[in-house]
Parts: sequence; C-alpha cells; structure tokens
Amino acid sequence: MRAAIAGLALLVAGGASAQDDEVQGPSPASPDSPTLLISAVPAEASLSVTVLDARTREPVGFATLALGELDALADAEGHHRFSAPAGAQELVVAAEGYRRLTVPVELLLGEELSLELLLKRGRRAENQTVVRSDPPWRVTERQPLRGDRGLDPGLRSFSARDLERQPGALADPLRALQALPETGGDVGNQAFVMIRGAPEDEVTVEIDGIRIQHLTHLTGLVSLFNRDLLDGLDLYASAPPADRPDSLTGGLYARYREEPTDRFDGTVDLNLLGASVMGSVALDAGRQHALTLGVRQSFVAGYLAAASLFDGIEGDPPSGDYGEYFLRYRGQVAPRHTLRATFYASQDRFQWDDVNERHATVGGSIDWEHRVGLGSAISLQLAHSSGLESEPEDPDFGYVLPRSWSDDSHRTHLRARFDHAIDPHKDVAFGLEASSTLRRFEGSFRDTRAVPSWAWLPLAELDAPLLELDESLWVPEVVVWLDATFREVVGPLGIRAGLRASLWNRAQQPHASPRLALNLPLPTGTTIDASFALIHQQRLDVLSLEPSLAPRELLPERAFHITGSASQALPFGLVARVEGWHRAYDRLVVSPDEGPAELSNDGYGAASGLDVTLNLRRGRFGASAAYGLSTSTRTNPLATALPAESPAVGDRRHFAHAGVDVTIGRHRAWHISADYLFRSGWAVAELDRVIQDDGRTALWAVNSLVGHRRADLHRASARIEGTHRFRTWRLRGSVEVTAILAGGGAIEDCPSGSRTAGLPECRDLDFLPSILPWLGLRADW
Repeated sequence: MRAAIAGLALLVAGGASAQDDEVQGPSPASPDSPTLLISAVPAEASLSVTVLDARTREPVGFATLALGELDALADAEGHHRFSAPAGAQELVVAAEGYRRLTVPVELLLGEELSLELLLKRGRRAENQTVVRSDPPWRVTERQPLRGDRGLDPGLRSFSARDLERQPGALADPLRALQALPETGGDVGNQAFVMIRGAPEDEVTVEIDGIRIQHLTHLTGLVSLFNRDLLDGLDLYASAPPADRPDSLTGGLYARYREEPTDRFDGTVDLNLLGASVMGSVALDAGRQHALTLGVRQSFVAGYLAAASLFDGIEGDPPSGDYGEYFLRYRGQVAPRHTLRATFYASQDRFQWDDVNERHATVGGSIDWEHRVGLGSAISLQLAHSSGLESEPEDPDFGYVLPRSWSDDSHRTHLRARFDHAIDPHKDVAFGLEASSTLRRFEGSFRDTRAVPSWAWLPLAELDAPLLELDESLWVPEVVVWLDATFREVVGPLGIRAGLRASLWNRAQQPHASPRLALNLPLPTGTTIDASFALIHQQRLDVLSLEPSLAPRELLPERAFHITGSASQALPFGLVARVEGWHRAYDRLVVSPDEGPAELSNDGYGAASGLDVTLNLRRGRFGASAAYGLSTSTRTNPLATALPAESPAVGDRRHFAHAGVDVTIGRHRAWHISADYLFRSGWAVAELDRVIQDDGRTALWAVNSLVGHRRADLHRASARIEGTHRFRTWRLRGSVEVTAILAGGGAIEDCPSGSRTAGLPECRDLDFLPSILPWLGLRADW
C-alpha cells in the first residue's frame, strides 16, 4: 500500500556530520552528587581537593580534575589545590577504575575550602579515555555504545557523542539505538524502535518531562530527537525506577542542553535531509543565567517538488515536510534556587499515495529546584504537552476511499519530589505526581477491535467497519512514589527499592507497582545485577477510550519484569556482559475477533531473552560485539477465527551486531567506524484483498496474525569523519554509507484502489536492497 515510505527513504538519503570526541565541560550533577553550600568571607576563593577510594579510604593518585574552566591532575596522594574565582561551579573527577563524580560547588569570596571526595569503583573505567583539548572544549570521555549499570534496573544511558558515532544512524539518535540487542525495528527505512518485543505505545517517551506522543516524522523517516540539542538519552529496557512513569515495556528519556560549555556555544548543521541551528549563551559573566535555542527544518518539501516536476512520482503531487523548535531558559535565581523554563514544538505533514496525515506536538515545562542543605533538595515540575494526529479533508488531494479524522491529546502533570542523602551510602527520595489527560477524537475511525493492539500489521487500509466517533474524555491520575538506595548494605551488596502507587485513575481502582534492584560487585571484577518489578499501564488508544466500545472500569494492563546479569571488566579494556530477562503480561486489552463486542482485560502473554555484549576500548581503538535471543507471545483467549496465541510485534528471535572504530591523526582529526548488523525477521499478519462494491477498489482483510516472517535483515555501514580545529571553533565533515543487503523495506505495497479499470496490483517489498549515502557538514564553537 505505502511504497511511498520506502521510496521517500531512498529519495532523501543524504549526509550528516557528528561531533568530535564529545569535548565538553562538566556535565550536570547526578542525583547522587552532594551539594556544597559555602558561606562568604571577604577574600579570594581557594579549593583544596583530596581524592580517596570510597571503600578503603586510600588516596587515588593522578585523578583528572576539572573545576569550571580549570583542568588539573592530582598528585600521587590524590591531592590538588585550586585558586578559583567565586561563583557556582562544578567539580568533575575521573580516575581509571572508578566512576566519574560530579560535585556542584558554590565558592564565595574568601572561602578556603577543603574537600575529601570519595570515588566508587565502577565498570566504566577500563572502557574510558580522558583527554584534554583546546578551548572551548576541555574534557573528553570516550565510551562505546553502552550504558551505565549500577542500581537502575534496565538502564542504558548514552551521551550525544555515543549516539552520533554509531554507523548507520544517519545522524538520528533513535536509529543509533537500533544497534542494541534490547531494541528492534526496521533498520532499513524507518527510525523507530521496539523494546524487547513490544509495540510503541507500551514505551513512555519524554524530553525533559515533556511527553512525546508521536516519536517520528513522516511515518518513520526520522525521529523527533534533535542530536544538536541532545545532552543525553536514557533507555530503560526493563522496568523504570519508581520516580519514572509506569510503562509496560520501558521508556526513552531525552535530556536537552540547558547551558553553554563556555560563554557562548553554537552549531550549524547541514545534511542532505535538512538543516539545524543551535545556540546556547550565558546571559551574565557568572554564567548563572543561560538561554538555549534550537531550530531544525527539513528539505523534504523541495525533494518532493523536484520529483514531481521531473515526473519522478505518479499520481497526485506529493507534499511533505517537518520542523522542530526549542527554547530554554535556565537561571540561578537565588543562591540555592534554580529555575528552568522550556518550550518545545514540532510538526510534520505528509501527502503521498493514499497517505494524508498531519502530526503536531507542542509542549512546555517549568522546573524549580531548591537545595535545602547538604545532600537535600526539593524540586517541582509543571509540564504540559499537546499532540495532534489527523487526516483532514483536502479537496486538492484525491485518493480512493478517503477518511477524515483527528485525535487530539492534552496532558498536564505536576511532579514534586524530595531527595535526601542520609550518608554517603544511603539516600532516599519520594514524591507525588498528579496528571490530567484530555483526549478529543472525532471523525471516521477503523474498528480494529477484532485485531489485538499488539499485532504487527503491514501499512495497508484494512477492511474494517468505519466508526463515526465524536468524544471528549478526561483521564486523571494521582501517584505517590518512594525510592530508596542503600549501597554496601552487606559487604559490597547494594539495594535499590521503590514503590509507585496510583491512588486515583480512570478505572477508579488503586494499584501499587513495587520494584527492587540488587547490585553485587565482586573482588574479581565481576558484577552481578538483578531486578524485579510489577508495572501497570493504562491503555489510552481511541477504541479503549470510547465509552461505547470499552467499559469505564477497564483495568490497566500489567507486566511482571525479572532481569539478571553478570558483567566482567578485564584489565586490557574489555567489558563483557550477559543478561537474561523475562516478562509476563496479564490483563491485556482484547476483544472477540468475530462480531462486535466490548474490550476486556482477558489477554495475557510472555517474553524472554538473553543478551550478550562485548565492549573493548584501548586508547584510540574501540570494538563491540553483541548477540541477542528473544521470543515473545501474546494470547487472546476470546479469539475463534484467528489464532489465540501468536508471536508479538518484535519477536525477532536472533540479533547480531559487530562494530569497530578508530581515531587517527596527530590531533585526532579523523574518526573511522564500521559495523555489521543482522536481525531475523519477525512475524507479521497476512492480508487478503477484499473487492469493494464498485468492483474497482480493494481493501485488505487480516486472515492470519502469524502468516509469515519478514525476511532476515543484513545491514553493513561505514562512516568517516574529519575535523579541522580553529582556536574557538571547529569544522567537521562526514561521509557515511549504509548498505541494506537483505531484508530491508519491510512494507507491503498494497494500494487501496486504482484510477484505471481493473483491480489494483500488489507489489511485495519484503526485500528492498538499497544503498543509502549520507553526507554532512557541521560547524560548532
């Protein structure tokens, strides 16, 4: 039906650049970092630092230190003394064999401060190289594409540089995640991910608290994440911690920039898909106030216009475009008070073949943090997001069997939390979240109750009855949560326990979601991790919200997560990890597959898998390898015509990935990387053509949920990036080539009708070999 998507991906394949080894200033403090508040006396500020091992209290010699714009190396006793200007700064400490520590420090005039900093041993050390660079970039951390472990269940945390170094990403952070064993997706064309055998609507996505409903532009061409603004991305492949919203499978949480590395940072990024401009400026000499602005706009409209002009596309002239806008103010409004205000907007439109869709997202948030004292903080966040998806009436764009509909969603939440560090090994946090979701949907919707929401269908117009809906529905929820971390409870054993309780929700039935994580580092360098969680998520699609189709007391869907892993760090820079996981579902929303019926909570399912990863980092050379095995089934006990049990979306069975990268040149000016990716095909439904009454058009009926599997996918990518540094800015260019050797283009081109006599022809595009070039030029300072 929609070969347009595959064609568009090939049409606009172009270039992008990526950053050099992320040369940046100290990153924002982690929740575990203590906050130091110093009183003022009239003299010059001085800071004396001693770096110690957190367990043995022995000095950590030759640790790398960065205080604001000052870099230093501790002596053999782990000691160094800074003479620093007054003001709020961040002290960053990194040492081989230890986790990096970031400490916010407020130095007032005349202060003479002595600090003992305790570094905890961690697995990132052998996989990390800390280097120095010319202004304005000071400290660089090189890591492979993997995440921090610790006591966050299922967390994979990535910097912007981790994501853009990945070959085959085409400058898209979400595409970079497709190289992980935890994720799935059509890496041939579309920039979406499926986390461990689950559909997109079972994953929560936020940008600094702003909820994102539509994760990609133009039905999957590119994701909404702007890499020029991205500061970091957290992927929860298992249950998120208690302070994150519940989601059956996991979550994606993006962190965008909030201040410049120096007085002013900027980026101009051009590639064959679009242009992006970012600027971040400190508004005062003390850098207590900062403003960040980002704009991204595509060139897709120009490509489509050119293709139509030269008769490259048949039918009605296509149109499509997308853009994003971001604005943020961050300021220290008082000695212990920080305020952040954010505005975000994105939009896209797409008209091609039988696709006529609009998407828009507008959101904003206000964050306030008050540091009460040493190790304690209170924070509030008020955020709102509006998402619109529609197929409007358009007399200038005609196609067979058009529909007109809109689905408008508005969500507002207030989050309040209190963090307190009891001692260096214990901290506790608790909070409250109150949210209000208003959904407004009207127009002609397909009645797909007979097909479970977790089934994977080709992009085709289904032969399903039309429902004329006009409904507004308000969904409130009030949640309280508690999260406690205890490190070295018994020897090195660490425990993190949390509870998230929904007191008021749509079903008017309170429920609790407990979770527990264990971390045990052994003297051999082996670390054992385990986690357990019970998660609830309310289904909020149109059919589940329509009162005439679903009972009001429809319960949240539920999943029980269990994961266990072992990782081993070796002295020569290799980290190996093996992780097994299992997820059991119940109370899934299903309906009988014959005859109209209400939706109910009778469905259930299971998913299991094993992931093995190897990451090597030796100076300028890096290598990685991964293998994943997964299986996922869902059951609709009410089904009679279709199979009751079937593989769920993302049940891909086998995954393999291998990659290498190297930085060469006297000034590290060239970065070369390449990788190979394999995915076994996942199960999809089979369709039959159903001839309509006019005898000339056809819709598609689902005759099997597990009719066949997609062809196995083989992809090879290579990337070269060159950098030329000037005193205050740098220019970078990149060339990338991605070859889809087999299995790409997971689309069945089944047009719903023909403009000429005779039945429409269906072309099978299960295998669409292609070569995607990607070029880019980027300047930043």
